Amino acid sequence: MSPAEISIDFSERPYIIIWEVTQACDLACVHCRASAQPNRNPLELSTEEGKRLIDDIAQMQVPVFVLTGGDPIKRPDLFELIEHAKGGGARVSLTPSARSDWSEGAGCLCRTCCSQTVLYNRYRKGRRSSHNSTRPRPSAWKKMTSTT
Repeated sequence: MSPAEISIDFSERPYIIIWEVTQACDLACVHCRASAQPNRNPLELSTEEGKRLIDDIAQMQVPVFVLTGGDPIKRPDLFELIEHAKGGGARVSLTPSARSDWSEGAGCLCRTCCSQTVLYNRYRKGRRSSHNSTRPRPSAWKKMTSTT
């Protein structure tokens, strides 16, 4: 069932839940809500804690469940968490950042997410200079456009 076909009583549950699964990201965009950093924060939920959170979310039957970060692909158990969510009936969406090694994980991501929505956090509009000015890496535009 698509989210457009679901009638929601907002006094019972939300329409969307967004979980920032990690702060880790190779970029540190000035607009990032996750306060991105190169490595995972040791206080992030463990795999088992994440699965319990997912179970709670699945029970709510939320139409849209987004895994984001930082860069969620930097979390080594991401695909295990996605599989767990799918097994519990959650409709998973993903917002990865543009990464130079994106293509290496794309096949695995597509197989794992199957018919789920994958939202690419890639900003094609604008100019190279404005794109790079919001990210501390001068090659951010080139990496983003080469991985899409």
